[in-house]
Amino acid sequence: MVCLFAIAATGCKKPGIAPVGSATVTGPYLYVGGARNSTAAFWRVSLSQPNGNIITDTTASPNAVSSIVTLGNDVYIVAGTPGYWKNKMFITVFGASQIYNIAIAGTSVYTSGWDSSGNLAYWVNNREVSLQNAIGNQFTNAHIMNVTETGMALSGSNVLVTGRIYVENWTTDPAGSFDNNGLLWTNASLQLFGPGGVYLGTGFPSTVGITVLGSDNYVAGVLPDSTSTKGNWNSGYWKNGVFTSFNNKNFNPACITSAGNDIYIGGSANAQGVYWKSGTFVSIANATRLITMVIYNNDVYALGIDNNNNNVVWKNGAVFITMGQVSNQLTTSMAIGS
Repeated sequence: MVCLFAIAATGCKKPGIAPVGSATVTGPYLYVGGARNSTAAFWRVSLSQPNGNIITDTTASPNAVSSIVTLGNDVYIVAGTPGYWKNKMFITVFGASQIYNIAIAGTSVYTSGWDSSGNLAYWVNNREVSLQNAIGNQFTNAHIMNVTETGMALSGSNVLVTGRIYVENWTTDPAGSFDNNGLLWTNASLQLFGPGGVYLGTGFPSTVGITVLGSDNYVAGVLPDSTSTKGNWNSGYWKNGVFTSFNNKNFNPACITSAGNDIYIGGSANAQGVYWKSGTFVSIANATRLITMVIYNNDVYALGIDNNNNNVVWKNGAVFITMGQVSNQLTTSMAIGS
């Protein structure tokens, strides 16, 4: 899950993704999405070759890759365009202007983002489902300052989309009264996490993503209530809408995923990259923050930034690959496939 979340699966070698300047190696592969030189980019490295044979490729988007998932023989990438790439072939999503999240189930492709009218929506293949009406119904008197999707997951027949919203209530509250709210749409029905009532700015991470474990959904983030103060956040997760605090008010969550019976939430605490695993915090040596995580064959792969401002992937706490300086490239997402 993406935290900006990723779906990992196994299969055979991907068509359409050829090595660049290096010999062919065998999978499974680790895929890292991001941007280089103002162009969407992704990197691929065999799990059997840590810190070697990193293959770089790009897509025709000026935006960074926001989500990368794999299924069987296929690699899917989205990067803020009106569609997605499947094995480097661009596929348009009808009525979309910017797609930021993607999930695959069987022969159906689920995407979410903004439609051509500037409304939030998700699509099942090319069938659009509006998310915008639910926002308008909840915030009829508010000036919406910022609204952002933060993740997507599938649970049976349900499409789950998380987001966050920052509003100023001009009509019902005194001038300058702000609310921060976490959002969870189940299909087109909206649930609020909060409400807010405290000003923490548009970067307030009320939600950072969603994962599904069995019949339960877990949304990571920060409870936007009056007990939260900037730099002293009440971090935790909502399980089926009920909030549980970590009791670590310095933890800044960035992503969530799951594997087996465990939930993993990655982020940082006091400039130290850490993740929470079902009740316990685990620190990553020399990491300043974590961006996203993938669990594969009981191994924990964590993408983040090290003390030297390098993009790094750690495997079970040890450096797996170092991908260069943050000043040269941006990393955002990760998946594992064949």
